[in-house]
Amino acid sequence: MHKKISVIAIFVFAASILAACGETIPTAAVPVDSTHHDVVLDTCPPFDSVNIVGDFDVTIQQTPDKYQLKVISDHTKMTKYPRRTTHWVQNRTLYVRVDPKNPGSRGDKVRLIIDAPKLKDVHLNGTPNGKISYVTGPEFSLNIENSGLILIAGNTRRFNATVSEHSKLNARCMRAYTLFVNTVDNAQAEVTNSNGLSAIAANASNVYYYQDPAMVAEHLKISGSVIRMHGLTRTGEPQDVFGPQIECPAKDGKAVHGYG
Repeated sequence: MHKKISVIAIFVFAASILAACGETIPTAAVPVDSTHHDVVLDTCPPFDSVNIVGDFDVTIQQTPDKYQLKVISDHTKMTKYPRRTTHWVQNRTLYVRVDPKNPGSRGDKVRLIIDAPKLKDVHLNGTPNGKISYVTGPEFSLNIENSGLILIAGNTRRFNATVSEHSKLNARCMRAYTLFVNTVDNAQAEVTNSNGLSAIAANASNVYYYQDPAMVAEHLKISGSVIRMHGLTRTGEPQDVFGPQIECPAKDGKAVHGYG
């Protein structure tokens, strides 16, 4: 009897340590094990925010009447330490996490495809490559940390962007009446604006803007810079600082092909 009680006590103690050291995940979380699945498709409860932490390649698109997450694992039989992704919805926010990459693992890249009718904000931390398409609504916020190149396209009245830790934002195809962009810690952002631009560039970061908005408020701090881009190439396309092409939304709502 005493032995059984001791075993239970040890189990409870160990569980409490794990809970204290890791991120608390609600009981409604849905674990996805890349060991057993190449592609996992899950229909989620309604959400209008996305919070992603981990080195996923991410595609987010606004589609009518569908809340859906697809997890694609590129693991192979050579993967010695397969990784597990976990996702859950809480307070109308979709959270996605992935186990850290083991130094001995190979071929374990994980991709996400997220569909939702309306999104108001997206947070990306550690995303090597990301694409956000067909953004609509009165206001949209994007926070990027410790990531690679993120492309975004859509139409909104107000666009708020925070880019940090060497991340790159290509928002050339994000049409916004008013734009607030903040770059810090060697981050880079390219934006297009039609009316008002408020830009803060700090800690050797840069904001590049195209067209001439009616109002530009530049705030520079510690070698940051806000730069107006001039001119067209011979082909009539705008000059790019970085980034591949992406579909730009036309004023009538239809997509046109252009630089992102």
